[in-house]
Amino acid sequence: GPVTLTQEVPIDRIPLFIKKNVVYITGSIYSGNSRVWDSTSKSNPSITIHVFPGQVNEQTTFQYIDYLDNDTEKTIHVKRTSNKVEMTSDALSTPSTLGIRYQEKPERLFLNQNPVPHEYNDQKKRVSVQVVKNMPIHLEIFCSSP
Repeated sequence: GPVTLTQEVPIDRIPLFIKKNVVYITGSIYSGNSRVWDSTSKSNPSITIHVFPGQVNEQTTFQYIDYLDNDTEKTIHVKRTSNKVEMTSDALSTPSTLGIRYQEKPERLFLNQNPVPHEYNDQKKRVSVQVVKNMPIHLEIFCSSP
């Protein structure tokens, strides 16, 4: 939107500003547009799904093209309710890290209806969860306040 932001940063860093209600993916599967494996990930390709939930009752979807599953389109869906952020996705063909922006340490966190180990970084306000490949994702993060 029509906003001017001023941020002092070192010359070797580029700030990344992300609005709420957004999903984006980073990873090391292919190098550029070529089908040549990235030399750092030949044996262990992986992705990180970055989730920035919106306000209460907002939702968003992201279409991911799974290169290792014959370019199959996979839908990632995120929605927020008053006390929960929920993320669902079809099974992905690479191990994944889910990185969810969350203002407070979650009370409970479930992956496919089971409690799951996770990390919370209070400085970055981020919950991290590891997901194995070829497993559908239904992540629920519960908090005490909206």
